[in-house]
Amino acid sequence: MKDFSQKRGSREYLPAAHWNSMTFLFDRLLVLMGFGNRFRGEIIAHLNLGGREKVLDAGCGTGTLLVALRNKYPGLSAEGIDPDDAALGIARNKFRDNGQDIALHGARMDRMPFPDNRFDSVVSTLAFHHIPDDSKEPSLRECFRVLKPGGRMLLVDFGADRGKTLENLFHIFFSRFEPVIDEGGLKSVMQSSGFGNIRVVGRHLYGIKYVEGTKGSP
Repeated sequence: MKDFSQKRGSREYLPAAHWNSMTFLFDRLLVLMGFGNRFRGEIIAHLNLGGREKVLDAGCGTGTLLVALRNKYPGLSAEGIDPDDAALGIARNKFRDNGQDIALHGARMDRMPFPDNRFDSVVSTLAFHHIPDDSKEPSLRECFRVLKPGGRMLLVDFGADRGKTLENLFHIFFSRFEPVIDEGGLKSVMQSSGFGNIRVVGRHLYGIKYVEGTKGSP
């Protein structure tokens, strides 16, 4: 299969809409696929925030979730990280239009520019399937590292239950384009990255799973 990945220095990544030329349409495509306001509302509900935490959106793309988080929780300290400069440019325009000052960092998830134990919560939404298989565990290890003890991660991504025919068909289809893994794979890689109390806390279209894991107290 043709490699559509892009390069940032020597490091590769898949753009938000798979091709750089489609990045400007990414937000519209998400809405058409059923990942609009309701989807973001579900994510925020599952994060179960108090409103004063430090939250990282790992693979923040065009920043739509960050805007929604700060609209709901003005006192939240939120940051985003993504390797795609085009997507981050769109995010910065959104923040400006909404009068929000949110820090963005151009870097990959498997090498984050943050100290240990920085965030109360980490969320990653529809970014994990863009990560090559050999970088999935290093990426989640970084998410684990930057979480404070007792912190939580919410991983929202394709994770088909192979026992469900429709989810399995979606898995087969999407795996032709990007390195998606199934529900068991999501749980397994979270466990091997250090997370505990791993559980599926919600489901969405196409076999999307909301998988939560925690970082134990010292």
